[in-house]
Amino acid sequence: MQTSEDSKGWVLTFASPYHLLRDRRYFTEFREYAQPKTIRVSNDRGNVEAVGEGEVELRDAHGRSSILREVLFVPSLALHSYLSVRALVQDNGKATLDGDGWKVVFGDVLLFSTDGGTIPFEYKVDINAWHDRFGHVSHSSILVLKSMVQGLNISSTKVIKECNGCELGKVHREPFQQGPGRNNQTFYPADGRRKVRLALVHSAITGPALVLSTGGNRYFITFTDDMSRYCKIYIIPDKRPVTVLNAFKTYQSMVETKTGLKIRILRTGGGTEYLNEVTNYLVSQGIKHEKDFLMTNSVAARRNRTLMDMVRPMIQAGNLPHHLWGEAVRTANYLKNRLPTVSLNGITPFEAWHGHKPDVSDIRKFGSVAYVHTENIGFQKGIYVGNSKNGYRIQISDVRSGLVVSKNVIVVE
Repeated sequence: MQTSEDSKGWVLTFASPYHLLRDRRYFTEFREYAQPKTIRVSNDRGNVEAVGEGEVELRDAHGRSSILREVLFVPSLALHSYLSVRALVQDNGKATLDGDGWKVVFGDVLLFSTDGGTIPFEYKVDINAWHDRFGHVSHSSILVLKSMVQGLNISSTKVIKECNGCELGKVHREPFQQGPGRNNQTFYPADGRRKVRLALVHSAITGPALVLSTGGNRYFITFTDDMSRYCKIYIIPDKRPVTVLNAFKTYQSMVETKTGLKIRILRTGGGTEYLNEVTNYLVSQGIKHEKDFLMTNSVAARRNRTLMDMVRPMIQAGNLPHHLWGEAVRTANYLKNRLPTVSLNGITPFEAWHGHKPDVSDIRKFGSVAYVHTENIGFQKGIYVGNSKNGYRIQISDVRSGLVVSKNVIVVE
């Protein structure tokens, strides 16, 4: 059954040699005819009357746009507007059908109709889609976030569906113990967080995972700056002290070069993975090593637990293979750095660390179908597994290889 919503998009047609638009608002340029023109659409559909023609801007999910020219304005169309495959091909565009639905390529624009239905005129993202994009955090957190970031445009705040990913992935979501670790005044003084970046860094390791990640790893380690709560994560194969030390050296080099500051204190749990090589190196660098043996409620432990609370619904919602957990936890940390936290007053960890608001407009739903464009191959199909400073991270296939990073990507949510 068709609804009024069906009139808000294009339906592909092979019958008509013309693009037919029923809504005057979508023309960027328009020329009204002195007299209506009778247009022959096809032998089956007969004639329609066009009262004018003009140009319409096609825009995809990434803001890329191309102009459709000689689009006819036919207000008498009952439900749909029609995007002519014949006209597209004549204008060097193309439309193809595969297992994901219709794919329309026109200029720089890649449009999809994944269910065989309409292709929307405007790409809108409601609160439910942002919930999926932000790792299944609460809708209220997303609304609070709107003033803290750039690019968070919410078309509707109405919650219209229950999230299966949350139901399946957060079944085992328990609060942290309110034990003595939280009241340890040595590590949680009344005056709160440090005032300078890198004055204190928290670290914890989570694992082993039951399934190897795409890179053959079983653990991840986090380093969280106390002042900003900005966190870096590293996926590692084991938790031997030498492995932990290599991860810390990578983190130290990055953050100290970025800030011009030195790490003063590294606070960890009482595990042996932070001893031996790690302890010796910290002494050589003049970094104090604090060991909190009551670390169940520490900053680092809470961070790692929160990441896993995001990873589970991300994997479940997309029905994704579990070996993608490494990419999921990497993405969860990327998102967490851009989400509100009670530790900061009205800003995100990203802003506290970098000094400016993050742009979240390019965040997409983890596990979405993605197409990477290369000059020699064309569009390669893959899975969107996160963002990086160099573009989108795309797993080209479901095997444990084929991860590429590119800016020339279209993600189909």
